[in-house]
Amino acid sequence: MKLNPRGESKLGCLVAVLLLVLTVYCAIRFVPPYYNSVQFIDETEAMTTRAAVYGWSEKKIHESYLEVAAKYDQPVTKDNIKIMRTRNELFVEIDYVLPIDLGFYVYNLERKAKYSGLSGSLR
Repeated sequence: MKLNPRGESKLGCLVAVLLLVLTVYCAIRFVPPYYNSVQFIDETEAMTTRAAVYGWSEKKIHESYLEVAAKYDQPVTKDNIKIMRTRNELFVEIDYVLPIDLGFYVYNLERKAKYSGLSGSLR
């Protein structure tokens, strides 16, 4: 390793650039799937309120959630969606794992969402 006249080496700069490149690469691979999962959770939360108010059947709730999961590229199956009703309230729980491939490592992002909506009579 050769030092320049001020006594600095170029190795530190090279390491910093490599870390920067690695960080940008990981962000490019991680952010889009994560953003899609946030969008999915936001949309399904709104759907839970509509489902409770309009009295959707469990079959319609499952179909609607799976349709939104496909729209946002989320690995959700019917088994990942739990629905429970009480007299006045609808509870929906979605629990799934989103694998994010970083090229050198697969990160499994665990997504859990619990929603509730009050039943209404807007039919």
